[in-house]
Amino acid sequence: MAEFFSLIGSALALNRNALAAAATAPGALAAALLIAFLGGVSLMLGQSVVLFANRVSRRRFAACLAIAGLVYIVGLVVWGVTIWLSTRVFGFDILVRTITFAVCVGQAPLLFGFLCLMPYLGTSLQRILNAYSLLVVVAALSGILDVRVWEAALLAAAGWILRAGLDRLLQRPLAGVRGWLWRAATGRPTPITRADALATLTSDPRSWTG
Repeated sequence: MAEFFSLIGSALALNRNALAAAATAPGALAAALLIAFLGGVSLMLGQSVVLFANRVSRRRFAACLAIAGLVYIVGLVVWGVTIWLSTRVFGFDILVRTITFAVCVGQAPLLFGFLCLMPYLGTSLQRILNAYSLLVVVAALSGILDVRVWEAALLAAAGWILRAGLDRLLQRPLAGVRGWLWRAATGRPTPITRADALATLTSDPRSWTG
């Protein structure tokens, strides 16, 4: 457990050397995946105003958090694979699991994603956490690949572009999957958005207890 929190500390401190050393430690990928899962759950907590607005039950609320964490990991693994493909193009010989470690451990700042629940400040805070997370990913890649920070940033960006293209290609086929996941987790056909929920809260606070 101490090693787990030490890994989080190294990520938050942008300690590229410590992250590079941690990448080869036993259980490193599992620890990074746990960080990513908890980051996804925390982000979902930050958006839980949407679940409250949709009057989701406690059981389904817990299911939504778990599904959010798992789906978040899937997205990160895809990004890790696209970064790995970029490194192969530039001649790096590295395991895809090591790149996945870098991407997942980079989600350490998102452990504070639940703070995005704060009205008005939530959106800005989420942008800050996302930027911080990207910096951690770049620091981890820089240390693991032993390259300059700007070179690691280019590799991360190249992978992100590949992932964005893949997302765009699969956007329509996956639309039905997202809708199914929402209905399965919440039992609601159509979600009330965060903006709708905040508008309802500010106009009529009693609606949350009605």
